Amino acid sequence: MSERAVKQKSKITTDIGKFCDTSKGAVAMFAAYKIKRWILAVPTHDSREVVQHALKKTTEVIAKNLAYVDPGFQILIHDKDDFDLVSWDRRVQLRNRIRPQVTLPTKEEVAEMADSNQNLTDNLRRKLERRFDDAGELDDAVDDALRICMESQNAVSQLRNMAPEAFEQVTRLIAERLRRLRLGSRAGGDRLETEIDALKSSILASVPNLDQGTAETIAFGSVSDWLMRCPLKLD
Repeated sequence: MSERAVKQKSKITTDIGKFCDTSKGAVAMFAAYKIKRWILAVPTHDSREVVQHALKKTTEVIAKNLAYVDPGFQILIHDKDDFDLVSWDRRVQLRNRIRPQVTLPTKEEVAEMADSNQNLTDNLRRKLERRFDDAGELDDAVDDALRICMESQNAVSQLRNMAPEAFEQVTRLIAERLRRLRLGSRAGGDRLETEIDALKSSILASVPNLDQGTAETIAFGSVSDWLMRCPLKLD
């Protein structure tokens, strides 16, 4: 307890010193604000000495009359008991970020997919062609869609091995969204962007610790797959 108190007091002293040092950029950083609280967040807080030290430093900060410090400024110490169980569990979950290491498909693999699924590729091209006036841009878009579709499949496959519960949630959400498309639901604005954003948001809401880039890849790839397999139209 004694050693922990020494370290926590030292942390307060060091950081508050930086906070009050106008020569190190504090004025510019906080110019638009009136800071009311500085909080030391620690796993365990069990020392009266740390509280007394925080009160002393609070008085010192207010006495400096800094432009970016509110007159009611306080230094507080929070530990895990200050968070409700739901908030604490969510923070633990967010720290355990799920980030699959996805192998990117090569040009040869993308070409092989296009050749072996010619009907699906033609369907994808037909649906994307209204978005591009230039044939070369259309070819690039088709290749990108095929590539991201393969990346998405690889990412979902990785999830099955590293996070089975997340895999089940993601595949369930994709299936539910696909079912809605097959029933003829329509969205306003840019349909492609709408579907990608909606699916990504649903995935991250269900699996909040999934890497943002992975969620984007899965959503984009899934929508590309839907374009090939007919339920999604862009008109």
